[in-house]
Amino acid sequence: MNESALSDILKLADGLNLSDRLALIEQLASGLRRKGPAKPARSLRGIWKDKVPEDFDIDGALREIRGEQPGGEKE
Repeated sequence: MNESALSDILKLADGLNLSDRLALIEQLASGLRRKGPAKPARSLRGIWKDKVPEDFDIDGALREIRGEQPGGEKE
């Protein structure tokens, strides 16, 4: 949807009385509930499992990164 169409829809919605606005919101929400999520949620652990070596020292890397930042840790 382009911005012009969205702007037109919002202007029309502004012209509705309160009960009609609530009915509009209910209709939109029920449509979203019927469709459900676009993709099933996936575990980040599963997604990144093969991307990072198992022996990677995340705490050491974070200490190094933070030490390089202004006001970071000083060892």
